[in-house]
Amino acid sequence: MNGGLTRVSFELSDEDGFGPAGESIWARPLGDDRYEIRNIPFLVGAAALGDVVRAVSSQPNELPVVTEVVQRSGNRTLSVFCEADRHSEMVANIKAIGAGVGLEAAAPGAYAVNIPPDLDLAEVIANLESHGAEVETQEEV
Repeated sequence: MNGGLTRVSFELSDEDGFGPAGESIWARPLGDDRYEIRNIPFLVGAAALGDVVRAVSSQPNELPVVTEVVQRSGNRTLSVFCEADRHSEMVANIKAIGAGVGLEAAAPGAYAVNIPPDLDLAEVIANLESHGAEVETQEEV
């Protein structure tokens, strides 16, 4: 564990045969197989920062696998892509959008962006696209 956090795993479908089989995310254990998501997911559309999920381990040394979202935080996650040479500009723009917006960079030019419930999602997407970003919403699975 890291600062009271542990990792939980989301199993992902691999329809095209090229993607990852899952994503592990930092979470705060709440007891009774419940965990609060504490980082922004890159690939998982089923959960967002702050959501509470149920996750169970089939073996003692395996990460708990998420089986359901128990409580939604209201946060939404966007996947944002831009040219790698625009990394600094895009990070500055994402941070300027509003208080509470967080981001995690998978690589320069690829970001998972947390949008808090009080921000208008359509306005955020329009802002990012006006700065040259390609934006994808992460749909619930």
